[in-house]
Amino acid sequence: MTLTTFLLQTLLSLALGSFIGLERQWHRRLVDLKTNALVCMGAALFMMVTAGPSGLVDPIRMAAQIVVGVGFIGGGLLFREGTQTRGINTAATLWCSAAIGTLCGMGRGWEASVAAAVLVLANIALRIVARRLQLRMGLNDSLTEQLSFEVECEPDQTPTVRAALEAVLVQRHGELRAVSETRTGRGTTQLVVSAAFESADLRADIDAVLSAAEGWRIVSVSWRRQ
Repeated sequence: MTLTTFLLQTLLSLALGSFIGLERQWHRRLVDLKTNALVCMGAALFMMVTAGPSGLVDPIRMAAQIVVGVGFIGGGLLFREGTQTRGINTAATLWCSAAIGTLCGMGRGWEASVAAAVLVLANIALRIVARRLQLRMGLNDSLTEQLSFEVECEPDQTPTVRAALEAVLVQRHGELRAVSETRTGRGTTQLVVSAAFESADLRADIDAVLSAAEGWRIVSVSWRRQ
């Protein structure tokens, strides 16, 4: 393998890994641009280690070792949060990044480029399809997390705050479960809204509500998992 070929395949794997990671970074996933880029390039480098005077020596065995190594990394990304297992999609994307890097290391740049484009499009398109199916079929109670948001405000602001809070929850694909209003000893209104989420990024749903609340005329806002 010439130095030029080595550089081209290394740079291509880094570029394709960055391309995959860019979509992950844009959607604020657990594994970002750098991780996908490095895994893709690392897989390519390991595959080029097998290069000899007459071509690649036993590339299938090296590819199998890459799969095992990335499996350990992917396993470290999985964790339980309530009734859901987080990180599965992220681990699968990282696994695909390693496969694309392996193709680059084998000198199959065109196949690697097509695979990277398909992977990014799949992550974008399938997310949209999943959300549409969720809206049509409703939430699966065994896979949902129920959150309760408590907002304290002046009585005259209650209708406005309630409408704004419900709008944010619906926008985040939350399913409203319960709404209650009580008068506190300070003369304010305590508004409690419960909603169920079947989201891969529950933290983003919570942050969206808290960010929106900064523009409301309220005394306080808090949340808790039910």
